[in-house]
Amino acid sequence: MAVTWGVFQERKNNNVMRKIIAIGECALDVLFRNDCPWLSVPGASILNAAASLGKHGRDISFVGEAAADHVGDTVVDFLTRNNVGTHSIDRFTDGVTPVTLIFTDDHDCERHRVRYERYSTQSFGVVWPRIDADDVIVFGGLYALEERVHSRLFDIVKYAHERKAVIVYAPDMGVNPAVNLTHVKPAILENLEMADIVVTSDSDLRTIFGEGGGRKSYNRDISFYCFNHINIDFEDATVTFYNRKKAESAAIMCSNEVRKVWFAGAVAGVVDALFKDEILKEQVADMEPEMMKKIVEHAASWGSKAVESTDRLVP
Repeated sequence: MAVTWGVFQERKNNNVMRKIIAIGECALDVLFRNDCPWLSVPGASILNAAASLGKHGRDISFVGEAAADHVGDTVVDFLTRNNVGTHSIDRFTDGVTPVTLIFTDDHDCERHRVRYERYSTQSFGVVWPRIDADDVIVFGGLYALEERVHSRLFDIVKYAHERKAVIVYAPDMGVNPAVNLTHVKPAILENLEMADIVVTSDSDLRTIFGEGGGRKSYNRDISFYCFNHINIDFEDATVTFYNRKKAESAAIMCSNEVRKVWFAGAVAGVVDALFKDEILKEQVADMEPEMMKKIVEHAASWGSKAVESTDRLVP
């Protein structure tokens, strides 16, 4: 612990403060209730996690793509209002920012969705952010698996790994029958191998590995690639942190229609805990049970606050 505190003090004395880099998709969701549009919100869990962290004063920037159109302006303005740096967002001109139409019933439970997108022919031409030791990189979603994006996005993640940043990966696939798992699984495994902490839901695990949750899933599917695994089981109402030493859990309450919002809040909570408790790279590599408990409780708290907030975007 003395060594870790020494590293922290050295960074502080040299005015090198830790920061967060979020890498993900810029998109807009338009919600329909009984076929009538009633709300439009920036979509994607990583983007909303970034907004949550920025709103709470963390030094964070976002890496992604948004067309130079009105939808792109809306998403980028949302990040700016929540104190997220946007200098690493590529504003391409030969395409449109993705829009997803989500059709729900009277209880806001999703019935089906339709997505419209046209990305630039150039692949992920973003400006790389500065990355220092003990910074936190958080990335994920289907966007991180797209063939057009993955290789260049993964170059940033590999560079962050070499720079000894803490890497948090959230696959955030859910139950998605449109995903060709055979096609994207190699990219998923590459991402897992780079990660210091993986955050999943049970539906992610079922989609990727065929079964969800528990110590068995950690031992069989995750631990070979990443030692630290946080899984959110919405059916059993628990969020659990697994590593080689033990497991720490916290109870949660979340209704079906807001699970995506809760998940984004929980991812933000995991990242925020790394700053709140000054957990550095060397500690993440050998996480103590007390730290695990703090992180999982913080994740549960932020997930709950996300769905309680009036805009249901950020806690």
